[in-house]
Amino acid sequence: MGVPSVSYLSFKGLSAKYGGFLAPTVSVQTGNDLMSLLLKSFAPAGANGLLTDGVSVTLNKDSASSATFSVMNCYDFKNHKFNRNLSIGSRITINIGYGSKTSAVFAGYVDSVSYEFSDVPRMTVTAFDGVKLMMESGTTERTWENEGMYVSTITEIMSKYSDACPLLPTNIDMTMKKHGMMKQNSNDYAYIKDVLCKYCDRDLIMKNGYAYLVNYKTKFGKLTDLGPANGLLSVSVESGYMKVKAVVTGDKLKNVYAESSITTGVPTSSAMNNPTEISKQAPFDNAADCKAYADRLVNDAVRDVRVSRGTCVGIPDLVPGVGVGYVDVDPQWDNKTYYVDTATHTLNSSGYTVSFTTKGWS
Repeated sequence: MGVPSVSYLSFKGLSAKYGGFLAPTVSVQTGNDLMSLLLKSFAPAGANGLLTDGVSVTLNKDSASSATFSVMNCYDFKNHKFNRNLSIGSRITINIGYGSKTSAVFAGYVDSVSYEFSDVPRMTVTAFDGVKLMMESGTTERTWENEGMYVSTITEIMSKYSDACPLLPTNIDMTMKKHGMMKQNSNDYAYIKDVLCKYCDRDLIMKNGYAYLVNYKTKFGKLTDLGPANGLLSVSVESGYMKVKAVVTGDKLKNVYAESSITTGVPTSSAMNNPTEISKQAPFDNAADCKAYADRLVNDAVRDVRVSRGTCVGIPDLVPGVGVGYVDVDPQWDNKTYYVDTATHTLNSSGYTVSFTTKGWS
């Protein structure tokens, strides 16, 4: 079993899938209640249904994702009351797309609901995914025994959040690595993301309400290629110089350690030859695991200086963990895979667009 990867589609294929990116639509599912929201600016006169002037979903690879939307025609002027009510903490799924073809973009829980009475009364809903619960779990002090499998330890911690962001066996890119005795002194999310995942070459990513344990180098795979004629509205790419060296020490009695280094760009002065050094102690009893962790540390450092920011037409499948490419923008940017780190899906009077950032490329 392994993590299902995305299927690559040309931009033409994505356009066909979503009906030419015409008539953006959104629906919200809360419990047994399905609300089909009509964007006010696109709704025909006299249309039945709930009107909204905006929906925004911000998806984050390394922190909690959130969603906000408003419902405008939710007040009964005759009986002087709001006729829509969402329970705090209830499950919520937001599907976005075009016409009848939509995809789940966000799943989480209702965090707050505000009601505003004015000339145009409205209800505004804010929701978060399960990562917020994990981050707010507080500091957990626990010792994990020697010879435990990383996957088993991660699965045990995640079981506490099975209602909010389940980690299913089919969502695990399996690794057989085992850890030594370890002590947890942080919240559950930080411990999984910053410790366990980095020790075992994996990454924890949320997608549509589910947790995935994926290979940190490839994540979900490449989704599509974007360009001036392929839905890309704007893009900027940044690449900084970095020389970084990581030294990882394992079992000191066995004298186990390893090093890894990466240099981006060409140094223009001798001072640039001095590397940024990262030193870590890890519960490893062999050099191979030390080397894999050192490689991860330098790759993560380089990832932070290889960033792109773009805006494109609304593509529901554009979420953290997927890769995108650029075509016909610049030869030095084309023919690479850039990994999405954040994606903000926005539907308003201007239509449906996605603003995204990527970190790292291959």
